[in-house]
Amino acid sequence: MDIHSPDRYKRSPSGRRLWVVSTAVLTLIGFAINAFVSYQFYRRNVYYILNTIFDTDPDVYSWLLLGHSHLARRHPLMSLIALPFSSAGAALAALTGNNSVRMWVPILFGPLVSGCQTVLLMMVLKRMRLPLLWASLIGLLAVLSLSRLVMGSEPESFGLTAAVFCGLFYLVAQYLEDGRFVAAQWAFCGLLLAGITITNFVPFVIVMLLVLLARRRWTEAAVITVRTAAVSLLAGVILFLAMMLTLKPAILQRPAVSVAPVEPATNPAGGSAAGQIDALEWIVFQPLRIIKMAPMLDAYVFTGPVPNLREPGKFGTLFPGTARPPFDILMKEEYSAEWAVPVALVTLTLTLGTFGWLSVAKMRTFGYAALSVIAFQLLLHTLWGSGELFLYTMHWQTALVLLMAGGWNLPARWRIVAAGSCSVLVVVELFLNLRNLRFIMAALDRL
Repeated sequence: MDIHSPDRYKRSPSGRRLWVVSTAVLTLIGFAINAFVSYQFYRRNVYYILNTIFDTDPDVYSWLLLGHSHLARRHPLMSLIALPFSSAGAALAALTGNNSVRMWVPILFGPLVSGCQTVLLMMVLKRMRLPLLWASLIGLLAVLSLSRLVMGSEPESFGLTAAVFCGLFYLVAQYLEDGRFVAAQWAFCGLLLAGITITNFVPFVIVMLLVLLARRRWTEAAVITVRTAAVSLLAGVILFLAMMLTLKPAILQRPAVSVAPVEPATNPAGGSAAGQIDALEWIVFQPLRIIKMAPMLDAYVFTGPVPNLREPGKFGTLFPGTARPPFDILMKEEYSAEWAVPVALVTLTLTLGTFGWLSVAKMRTFGYAALSVIAFQLLLHTLWGSGELFLYTMHWQTALVLLMAGGWNLPARWRIVAAGSCSVLVVVELFLNLRNLRFIMAALDRL
């Protein structure tokens, strides 16, 4: 059937049973891989220490998932979101009489959330009427991506953000297909995104407005967007106040650990050993740094060179007495021959996917929505964030993966190129990320 035919959007190219089986297989494979990686990180004390793996904060989320609560304005509802998981851990501990089993909650949190992301991703691809084989390839690309293998395995907010962004794009696909806009669904999605990380509320609003403009006038679209966003924010404020009153979250205090400070020459954020950066220098050079690194960041979402090692900084831990891993793991920011293949493959696949979405009038808005998420996140991190930029890539990993999926919408000869580049990228992911994980584990084994 012609991919540009209207019939393509009315009928699934494959039976529901095959989609369910394929999604289940991909989800189980991804969960098993993430669970294995997560357990290996746990065994190496990563979940008790701040900033070991690409500046992530697994000690904070381990603390939450073990039943504590804390006040975090950047992640306002994470204590509330973690509550069902910590309650399940407490119930399991009471049932077994062994309090140490509660640690399985942080170990399995990332893999469970990543599994949900796979299910939602496949639902989006099915809703966009993409063939099952192509959707499975895109799903496998996401499962084997380096960001998913690392941040998606840890107890962190990033994997949860990627999963909820999949939910947002499902709502986009639903609206583009049949024009249904269920305000409660959108408001709930916005509530989750803002509750996990407050800055994600902005791309949520942008995407909602873009999607509504596909079928409505400016004034009507703007009114619906403002009204739905206001409901999300109001619900968030109410839940935040309720959390403050019931859970009584505290501001976390980390006792310092005795380790050597970061040397100025190896501090990825520049400036002094303490990370002090002149404001003018930041304003001038940080945007240039993002522009230079954007192709590498997008590539490293999927795969790339082995990371850099840095002597650990003088950071504290919520679990005093825990031995700190001997190195921090950071992304390589310097261009080298190691970057050539990943950057070329990812750039080619993204370019073809972008043109694929934009070449079909009915699907153009979907491409614009994905591009808006990527553009906002890159722009945001020119102004704010950790010196380790790879830390945030799960915020736009979903958009990158879905953008690549648009390659199937191209004419036949270019569709073959898109399928070929995506297939090669999956193979490259498999080999390079296996090497990268072995390198990371070997560095942490020097404890």
